[in-house]
Amino acid sequence: MDFDAHLISSKQCLFTSNHRKIQRSSLAPTPGSQSLTAWIPISMPNIQTLPVELHQAILAYLPVPGLLSAYRVNASWRSLAPKGATPNRLHLFSLAFRPHKCHLYPHPVNLATRLSYVEYIETKYSVRIPEEYRVVLTEWPISIPPSGMHWPHALRFFDDPKKGCTCHTPNGLCFCKQAGCHPKSITIRTSLLHRVHAGEDFNVTAQRWELYKGPTFHAPEARAQTLRLLNSYRELVDISGRDEDSEEDIPRQVGVWQIRGEVSDLTLLVLDMSTCITQFVDPDDGLRKAFIDRSLMILNGEARGQIHMWSRARWYHGFQAETFLEWRIEELTEEQLRVYRHLSRPACYVL
Repeated sequence: MDFDAHLISSKQCLFTSNHRKIQRSSLAPTPGSQSLTAWIPISMPNIQTLPVELHQAILAYLPVPGLLSAYRVNASWRSLAPKGATPNRLHLFSLAFRPHKCHLYPHPVNLATRLSYVEYIETKYSVRIPEEYRVVLTEWPISIPPSGMHWPHALRFFDDPKKGCTCHTPNGLCFCKQAGCHPKSITIRTSLLHRVHAGEDFNVTAQRWELYKGPTFHAPEARAQTLRLLNSYRELVDISGRDEDSEEDIPRQVGVWQIRGEVSDLTLLVLDMSTCITQFVDPDDGLRKAFIDRSLMILNGEARGQIHMWSRARWYHGFQAETFLEWRIEELTEEQLRVYRHLSRPACYVL
């Protein structure tokens, strides 16, 4: 029995009976008479008579497939299903009625594989995947991703290592499985960090090499998001007074700025997502170039759930999305991946 039939059957069993026979044993038999057994009807409320608030409370517990089934039960639940859903489920619920722009999506991943991926990541690394991404992985009912989204390369690698590998592997080695969850750092000059925390302005073009080892992001929204990330982590630990050997032995604290003299490092725990290409015009030579970046989801602190870019050379390259539900990067074609795999230096190339 499918979910829809089960839901309707359960509803009929629980709520459509208007009378119920119960045995009344309080009637004692009179001398010489037979035992009296009385059956009396008792009225039971129909589901339609329940308060709207109770309907919504029931629907709030349903995952996305359940909401879609409840939507088809009757007119009342059709109107209430969207209202009872959590914000993340409501977003997916609305996407379920939109056509996918790629009808023959080339990288389907079924629900069973996605559930296994979530269990693998959360068990192996003792983390919980941010809810906006987790609900898509665990509740989206079909193998094609929601409209406007695509399955990350890391998930596709878990599904099929041969097809999902996005390593730059001229020597034939693959490091996709090792990526999983890992620490990633942002390194900037300490003087610039203090200015950012103090709310002071600075010339992002003139000082780009103090923050980015690569493209500049002149768009105000991109710059604002980067500054917000730097300001999200305010705890500082100064280890600059120690000698170089002892500094290297100090473990990097996740979510804490470690001041190492002229430079400071912020280490974040991230979840590997996808390879992406960032195109830009180099202000130094005017050439149109592209960086091979990696989209990573932050797992700790105030920026948890946000997706940012790091280059293959490990430099921070900027903000991408507030949550997975807002992540809209263009998926790489097979030709782009083929070119990328054969680059001698994968960090940057001229278009």
